[in-house]
Amino acid sequence: MQRQIDALLAHFPAGDEGLIAVVDLTVLIAIADGQIDGAEMTALEESIEAMVGGRVPASLVGHLVTESRAQIRALGPEECARAVGAMLASRGAAEDGVALALAVAWASDGMSAMELDRISQVAEGAGIDTVRLDELMAVASGPVASR
Repeated sequence: MQRQIDALLAHFPAGDEGLIAVVDLTVLIAIADGQIDGAEMTALEESIEAMVGGRVPASLVGHLVTESRAQIRALGPEECARAVGAMLASRGAAEDGVALALAVAWASDGMSAMELDRISQVAEGAGIDTVRLDELMAVASGPVASR
C-alpha cells in the first residue's frame, strides 16, 4: 500500500490538504460497510504515518478519523465520494486516488459490494470511466489482494 500512498501524495504539496484528502478517501472506503475493521484501521494508520513521515499517536489517528466520519455524515457518503473524486481529479491524482482506495478495500477480507459502490462513486467524481475503473481494479486485485 505504501506505493499507492506515495503516488497519491506526489500530487500534493506538503501540508494539510494532502493529509485531509488521503484520510477522507481511506475513511470513506473503510466505513463503506458500516465499520472500520482492524486491517482497515491499520491501512488508515499507515496512510497517515506515510504522510507525516513517522509514527502517529493513536489519539491523532482517532481524531482524524472522527473528523472525516463527521464530514462524510454531513455531506452523505455518495456526495462525499464524488467530492473526493473531483478534488483528486483537480490535482491530477484521480487514478492514484482510486488505486489507494482499491488497496484499502482489499486490505481486509476482500472488497465488499459496498466498498465497490463507494469506489465507483469516487471514480465517477474523478471522471474515470467504467472501462478504466475495471482496468484499475484488475491491477489492484492481483498482488495487492493477496497480501
